[in-house]
Amino acid sequence: MTAFVRLEFGLHDSQPGEPQPVGECAYDRCRSLIYRGEPNWDYYGEWLCSTVCLAKHAGAEKRYVE
Repeated sequence: MTAFVRLEFGLHDSQPGEPQPVGECAYDRCRSLIYRGEPNWDYYGEWLCSTVCLAKHAGAEKRYVE
């Protein structure tokens, strides 16, 4: 009797493989990967992963008003 491999017959696996990054955050201290379908920010052609990274990359500083 021949061995039967469960995945040899039938439909292919519809789940995608490992996600492929499309870029990385332009902020120097972050550099996290950005994947397709994730929210991200475009700042003059540079990709940033969050509003915090966008503000820091643009040179914004936190200040307190008394």
